[in-house]
Amino acid sequence: MLLGDTFVVKVESLDDSLWKCGGAAIGLKLVDLAEVNFLPFMRLFSSSNQFHTFQTPHGLSRTLGILVDGLKNSWQNSEDMERMRE
Repeated sequence: MLLGDTFVVKVESLDDSLWKCGGAAIGLKLVDLAEVNFLPFMRLFSSSNQFHTFQTPHGLSRTLGILVDGLKNSWQNSEDMERMRE
């Protein structure tokens, strides 16, 4: 007998989750958001009082790893990436 708030959980792989959420476009958007941009970094040393943020190469590397892991074992995501290229 179950008591309390119960719910069913279905565990899925990263490949399947990416495919269901939007395919390769999700991984590419993550890479876009983590893209290393050194121009804002250079502005940190300027005399303006603007606040600038920049992503790190480590963050880009991790995001590329997520993209590659989502593509290498999923023919659906791989084909989606190829279609996006056209």
